[in-house]
Amino acid sequence: MSHAPLHLWLLDVATSTEAATTLAGVLDEAEQRRLAAISTAEMADRYLTAHVALRSVLAGYVGVEPQRLVFARDKCPGCGGDHGRPILAGAGPQFSLTHSGDAVLIAVADRPVGVDVERARPGRDRSGVISRLHPMEREMLRSAPTEELFLDCWTRKEAYLKATGIGMAGGLASHYTGMAGAPEEALPSGWSFVNVEVPEGYWASAAIAGAGGTERVLPRSFSLG
Repeated sequence: MSHAPLHLWLLDVATSTEAATTLAGVLDEAEQRRLAAISTAEMADRYLTAHVALRSVLAGYVGVEPQRLVFARDKCPGCGGDHGRPILAGAGPQFSLTHSGDAVLIAVADRPVGVDVERARPGRDRSGVISRLHPMEREMLRSAPTEELFLDCWTRKEAYLKATGIGMAGGLASHYTGMAGAPEEALPSGWSFVNVEVPEGYWASAAIAGAGGTERVLPRSFSLG
């Protein structure tokens, strides 16, 4: 069975916050409450811009106005409860949203997908996070603890856990997602990992259900307004 391609959309918060503010009315009540609870203006701008962007992108796929999109939760893969990964209520594409610093990244596909972007912080102590990863990942990062290698490993891990709905709490140590060049036989069966080209100072990865191997993808840049 052939699949539609993975679509990736990249937005810069700094150049879109003003437009996002004028479009804040597209957010639903739950999003508005989360936005109001954010304590710093910087984080609020990121949340607002990211979620307005998500609605704008998905509206183009579904063919409705952004404010008419209704979000729900998929079944939890662990307990079956309605608190799994975010999905669109009714028919629509699969998606994933991530943001860090001024980078917002959105993935859209016809099958489960997850994406993660992280801003590099050279010199930051990562030992506490590394100690919580899969034993094979811990060993590799201890032998070559560069920021680039850590972010490659971490973004793949978070993208996979978002795509599956497993979540960070239960999946950091129990699922091996490795890093670029990891042996395919050691990776989760039925999943592909993608290195995403993002601006200098950031690192991003996507995980998508289905075979296909590791590849590098250049996302499409866009802005609001």
